[in-house]
Amino acid sequence: MIEKGTIGPGAEKKVEFFPLRGDLTKSETALSRVLSPVIDRQRISLASFGSGDLASLDVITQDREKIKNKKNEIQADKAMIAREDKEHLFSIERGLLAEEIIIYCMQQGKWFGDAAKVRVASEYDDLFNGVDSIIEFDNTRQLAIGIDTTISRNKINEKFQGIREKILDGKLLEVKYFKNANFSGSLHNVPLTVIGADLGANASLARLVYDMEMTDQFYSKDKPDRREKAEEAIRGHISQFIILLEIKLELEAFKEFAIRFGQGHLVARLDADLDKIKEILKERMPKNREVRQRLLAEVQKDEVFKLIRQALRVEFTEWEESDIFVAKIKK
Repeated sequence: MIEKGTIGPGAEKKVEFFPLRGDLTKSETALSRVLSPVIDRQRISLASFGSGDLASLDVITQDREKIKNKKNEIQADKAMIAREDKEHLFSIERGLLAEEIIIYCMQQGKWFGDAAKVRVASEYDDLFNGVDSIIEFDNTRQLAIGIDTTISRNKINEKFQGIREKILDGKLLEVKYFKNANFSGSLHNVPLTVIGADLGANASLARLVYDMEMTDQFYSKDKPDRREKAEEAIRGHISQFIILLEIKLELEAFKEFAIRFGQGHLVARLDADLDKIKEILKERMPKNREVRQRLLAEVQKDEVFKLIRQALRVEFTEWEESDIFVAKIKK
């Protein structure tokens, strides 16, 4: 019998995910090697777009070059970080793994409903627009998702500042490359939300994804049972409620901000997605009042949830009319 928290006989090989410090564990490295190709294969590919989808093939060629240059910059930065601050590099690698885990769980756990599709964003939209995935509720309505797993107050605030500036300009996000069975091209005025959960939640999800995807010799005999149990646990995991409530809070804040600063034309779009998120929450929340209250209390303990709520207050609720003049001068 394999004990909980091990990947081999006995307990000599502990399964460890998202420790506070140190190099990637063997389990993290193994899961990353399996999961990264799974996510990458799903990316919206620029190669699938033709001249009729965007302005011209020259645009696609230029964007490919931009992607190449940006990835080279990232690799150069990583090389420098590896020399000067390995702990920071490990943090970056864990952040990427956490993003992949959340996307995987949103898909496998059907966190946005059985009919919703979670599409992995193109490299261009990931690198230049901060979009990790696009939730497609139906063929005409999408919600862009940016995942933050760093528990960094400054980074979350910075992302919200960018969203705030767009709303002040009277627009939401453009997803440059999007494709489904009925459409191929750019999406305009798509709400971008920032989601994430803390290290404890990420570690819990990682163990479940490990059970879903790993096929090493120690797991092979009882993998079907483990996979079934893991899939069920992902479907009911608290992280889905953390994420859904983060999105709800953000859409509410964006909507009120748009109304406050005269961007009423954005409200209908924000309202439509907000109504959908409320519908999903109503469907998925425990019906028992006491259980529901305990769940909400646990959600509010999540460190990323707390940071997002604080950042929304600072960047949207406490934003003063007089600050608009400062913003305009900076432009």
